[in-house]
Amino acid sequence: MLLEKNTAWHWDVQQQNSFERLKQTITNAPVLKYYDVNKHVTIQVDASPDGLGAVLLQDERPVAYASRSLTQTQRNYAQIEKEMLAITFGCERFHDYIFGKKSVTVHTDHKPLEFIFKKPLYHAPLRLQRMILRTQKYSINVQYKPGKELLIADTLSRACQQSNSSINELTRDFEVNVIDLLPMSKEKVQQLQSATEVDQDLKELNSCIKEGRPTDKSKVPEGAKPYWNYRDQIIEQAGLLFKGNKVIVPRVLRSETLKIIHNAHLGIEKCKRRARDILFWPGMNAEIEDLVKKCQVCQDHQVRNMREPLHPLDSPSRPWEIVATDLFELDGSSYLILVDSYSGFFEIAQLTGTKSSSVITHCKSQFARHGILDTLISDNGPQFASHEFATFAQEYGFQHTTSSPHFPQSNGLAERYVQTAKNLLKKAKQASTDPYLALLAYRNTPVNEKLGSPTQRLFGRRTKTTLPTSTTLLEPKIIEPKIVKETLHKNKEKQKQYFDHHTKELSVLQPGDNVRYETNTGLKAAVVIEKRKEPRSYMIRTSNGFVLRRNRKHLYESTGMNRLENCDLDDDNITEYQPPHQIPIAVGRQQNGLEPGQAPQTPQLYTTRSGRASRKPERLQAN
Repeated sequence: MLLEKNTAWHWDVQQQNSFERLKQTITNAPVLKYYDVNKHVTIQVDASPDGLGAVLLQDERPVAYASRSLTQTQRNYAQIEKEMLAITFGCERFHDYIFGKKSVTVHTDHKPLEFIFKKPLYHAPLRLQRMILRTQKYSINVQYKPGKELLIADTLSRACQQSNSSINELTRDFEVNVIDLLPMSKEKVQQLQSATEVDQDLKELNSCIKEGRPTDKSKVPEGAKPYWNYRDQIIEQAGLLFKGNKVIVPRVLRSETLKIIHNAHLGIEKCKRRARDILFWPGMNAEIEDLVKKCQVCQDHQVRNMREPLHPLDSPSRPWEIVATDLFELDGSSYLILVDSYSGFFEIAQLTGTKSSSVITHCKSQFARHGILDTLISDNGPQFASHEFATFAQEYGFQHTTSSPHFPQSNGLAERYVQTAKNLLKKAKQASTDPYLALLAYRNTPVNEKLGSPTQRLFGRRTKTTLPTSTTLLEPKIIEPKIVKETLHKNKEKQKQYFDHHTKELSVLQPGDNVRYETNTGLKAAVVIEKRKEPRSYMIRTSNGFVLRRNRKHLYESTGMNRLENCDLDDDNITEYQPPHQIPIAVGRQQNGLEPGQAPQTPQLYTTRSGRASRKPERLQAN
């Protein structure tokens, strides 16, 4: 009433008594609420540059207060450490109230602490770990609350009581010397301290820690922004910065540190594990990975490539559509084998010589009997890589596909039946039986009820053997091609499923990529020229100018290798390799581009069985 206008001043006994009661209420202890063991407890804490404050509340009314000043050492703590110290101080000061309580809520205005308490203890910085350990005897739930709502704790921290001996004794264990726990020599620590002192990024980061962490990333100095995601884990001590227990390496020492990390030439993951135990800087893992990939010593001794997932042939829709061929030797004799992918029927021919002309003659004999195939698959042997065989493929109008050198798996169909043919011939010789009858028996043995025997799938009938057979069974009976194709496809899918266990698809190489390729004496440097149309097959050029064909399994990426000298892709001194079998195949006149009677141009290069292009010396070449 006295504050309103036109009101007469009036102060008598009643007003005086009210004023005295109000003064008594404000200034005397009864303002504190009596503690109730059955009610929930909340502790509010805060830390200022000079002191700590804490208040214990029930029903939002204070039960007890506590405050103290910081020691000179504690005043140099990072803000997150001061706030954690305030939590520990509050819990231990109110030990008699909260020990044994099932749940106690602790309010702090430092949000990172809320998340640190939710993480495993070992994720916290070492100094914080010690403080957190002291609070683990209490069942506390740390929650963030804006500083403007922690009025009492904030006031107590700024108007704190001076520390006494008992309080100093209480907090003495919090002084953790992280430097002494580093597995480094004193000289190395001094080197890190000197480099940290002059590192501009770390100076800005240290400034953020001392002055309090900004809540907005846009306000963070540019040099400290890479550390934004780790802001609640970074501390400073004795001139060094730490992320948790890991020392942050200044930029000037990182190159030398990477060499030390990799001095034993361990692999990428082991180097990362070795480093991340004690060191940190933004992008450290990526730099370690790049260093190991570029290490020449590691590349020379790297583990061989894992096998890649199976790449099966397309399932043929009719007999003699896709045929695989190969040469093999047995008891001093050379043999040619041709295997029909549709039926599994194979033909064997003993060769008088291993030249292309001999192979072509026997192929023509089989083509006259079974017809001309669509696709012939072989290895890259000289018989099949010659110009003569390429001309033969043109004349007969079939596509010739070769496998990568030193990779027989690419011609797996032929390789598998070479094994079968050898076993039949060896057993027949040891048993002194007729090998032709063994072949006849094999060709007439059913694979299963759906597919029947190789003879049935190829000829549409059984052939007569030495076993008694009714005339009805020898009558022509074609197995439905659709059933054969579907069954073959299912078998290949099942085979691929088993094969693909513990396989890995290797990355695709590009022209110009530096690689290393397998040889009998180790890995050699090369550069990729082109990717072939055949799966996982590449043309490479070695450091001495040879052009080779290799499967991806035999090639290893060489990230850090310098471009090969005298091996430029545009080097005019090296003749480009044009495989003879890559001459366009004659399926029609328009495809090969040749007029009737016109012979194809003879290539200048001869290809060895390994796929290497052989060139005549310049002195022997025609002018």
